[in-house]
Amino acid sequence: MIERRRDPDRRREWRLILEQSERQRVKIERLLADLDRELAQMEGASADSLSAHADRLRAMVHWFRYS
Repeated sequence: MIERRRDPDRRREWRLILEQSERQRVKIERLLADLDRELAQMEGASADSLSAHADRLRAMVHWFRYS
């Protein structure tokens, strides 16, 4: 049987991957919450204010893609 040694570099690499995944999860949850709030506001919005809502939605998507 081959004995496995604990490789600190490999453990560090996995820890970094897990931390990055957690940051992505938080980012996605924040975006979904923001989108949910914006959509709730749009339900009662007048036709004139829909353009402003669309601009905010575009800004949220831009933040998500490039941050």
